[in-house]
Amino acid sequence: MYKNWGWVRNDRYVYIARPDGSEAQLYDLENDPGHHHNIAEEDKDTAKRMLELLLADAGGEITDYNVNWRY
Repeated sequence: MYKNWGWVRNDRYVYIARPDGSEAQLYDLENDPGHHHNIAEEDKDTAKRMLELLLADAGGEITDYNVNWRY
């Protein structure tokens, strides 16, 4: 987690989202290696599988810390 965003990738996709899966971004590394076209809305099944992978990698539910960050 970084500032209430989670990130996971596999050989084909990169997935970025809030802890609850909102504001999802899904990029196809094979067809879009520069991450220019978010396909999360177009490919909801893959986005769901990637969220499941993110949650499994985190060990279950992800805490939303809702932290006010200072720089």
